[in-house]
Amino acid sequence: MKGYIFVLGRDFQLSILEIISYLQARKMQYKIKSFNKKAALISLPDDTDINKMMLYLGGTVKIARVLNSINELVMPNKNKIYYSILEIDSKNGEKINAELRKTFKKEKMKGYLKRSEDIGLSPSKFVKKNIFEEGFEIILYGEIMAETIAVFDPREHEFRDNRPYLDKKKLTSIRLSKILINLSQAKEHDTLLDPFCGSATILQEALLMGINVIGMDTDSMSIYQANKNLNWLRNKYNFKSSFLLVNKAAQSSSGYIEKVDAVATEPYLGPYLKRLPSLNNAEKTAVELARLYFDFLNDLKIILKKGKVAIVIPKFRTKEQAPVKIDLQEIAGGAGFKIYNPFPGIKIPVLYAPKGTKLDREIYILEKA
Repeated sequence: MKGYIFVLGRDFQLSILEIISYLQARKMQYKIKSFNKKAALISLPDDTDINKMMLYLGGTVKIARVLNSINELVMPNKNKIYYSILEIDSKNGEKINAELRKTFKKEKMKGYLKRSEDIGLSPSKFVKKNIFEEGFEIILYGEIMAETIAVFDPREHEFRDNRPYLDKKKLTSIRLSKILINLSQAKEHDTLLDPFCGSATILQEALLMGINVIGMDTDSMSIYQANKNLNWLRNKYNFKSSFLLVNKAAQSSSGYIEKVDAVATEPYLGPYLKRLPSLNNAEKTAVELARLYFDFLNDLKIILKKGKVAIVIPKFRTKEQAPVKIDLQEIAGGAGFKIYNPFPGIKIPVLYAPKGTKLDREIYILEKA
């Protein structure tokens, strides 16, 4: 087993749950040694494909390999070295930098320290400065030292956001889509269902993970756009997984689908909000959505054979400053599901509240009772 430091995204609880779900789905051994709001120290098998893991995870910014000493640092064979030191609950930065300076002097190199941000060098700076070729980054987590070996590449997300159809009012972000897929514990060759697929961001990311997908939506235009987007994706990435799109309601999935292994979805969350709703309107919407979610889950239990359901539920902020929640635990229980928690150290649901939105969200993981 080797030690790795995972630098987590802004929703650290989701990030940790996603990592654990990814590992559990693939029956990989692991040990969570410690974590905080910025990072997690995790032991993984020696043969873990860290680059693949980085590519598939949506809530991890970078992954670093734990070093026993500074002598294990992989330093590029360059005269000029660009490097960064990220301290997380550590005060050893100056000491490590002094050691590096001695090494540079001994090897007749010039070292240029790049000032880091909250997460160290940002992914965009890693790419722009070609740090893996031109230098390195050290992460100090308490008394642990590690070298960054994998970083989220923002260029891939930017490229996929240029697909033919992109409606930002209905969009599930690529980052959240990956998180939901991993929380559902879908893995390569499984079949994943998104019963409210819209223009297919979740389906898109699952296909790139080697997962077969089925998308449903009552809106024929969304199905048309999803089909265009997924064919565009196949042309660009030449993936081997299959996709099926069904222009029907989520509540009727058992009439058109034989079985699925997992579900990941951001369902209909109510009318698009330009401003905060009144308490009365929010409560009415919540009642309507509760009925929709019950009907969908009640039908889903027929075709879901073994996997998990990762689902986003709205939590309304109102003009009266009184939040309105939907009790999905009660709804799920009535439909034959229960809450699943891969890591009891974090409570489910997890609040997900992106900046600039009028609507908060809660993320649940369910399994058949």
